[in-house]
Parts: sequence; C-alpha cells; structure tokens
Amino acid sequence: MTQSTLLERKRKALIYAKLDTLKKKYGSYSEFIEVNNFNYRLDLDEEILTLALINLFEKDAVAAGEEKLLIESYSNFYTQHGNLTIEGNEFMNEILKLVACKTEPINGNKK
Repeated sequence: MTQSTLLERKRKALIYAKLDTLKKKYGSYSEFIEVNNFNYRLDLDEEILTLALINLFEKDAVAAGEEKLLIESYSNFYTQHGNLTIEGNEFMNEILKLVACKTEPINGNKK
C-alpha cells in the first residue's frame, strides 16, 4: 500500500467536502451547471473530480513547483469539519463550469 502525499490528501478532502455538500443538498451527486445560457447536468464522483482538479488546476502549478501553494489553497477551501468554505464552493463551481464546457448541453434548455 502506498502512502498518499499531502497534496493528494488535501485534494481528496476537498472532493469529499463537495460530494457531501451535493448529497446533503440534492440527495445525489448530480449538479446542474449553467454556462453561456446552457444547462449541463454533471453526474460527479471522486474520479471525475480528481481528474478535473489535476488537469484543470494542478498540472501547471505542480510543473512550476507550486505544490505548497496548492496544498494551502485546498486547505482554505474546506473547514476542519469537512464542509466547503464559501471560497471553496466558488472554486469548485468554477472547476465544474470548465468540466461542463467539455460536455454536451441538455437539449431544450437554452434561455
């Protein structure tokens, strides 16, 4: 069994905070995201969020040697009780908008 790095543990805690928020709010891990007047339904899980965070946020920062900054950022995105902070919720919503842009919009929901 390999040990997780601190960055991996912080990322995982952020992901579980987001998934827990969705479960409490909607009873599932699905969320509707609006981007450019289109609605997108995202069925989320740990793998999707992990890939999104790595590819859309972490990759360039890690390449630049900014892993410590990522760890600090992730730490600020959730409380010690595992709830998203306001900043964390806004950050995750922006990540989900980027994910939504890579998916097909739901037909008939253009405003």
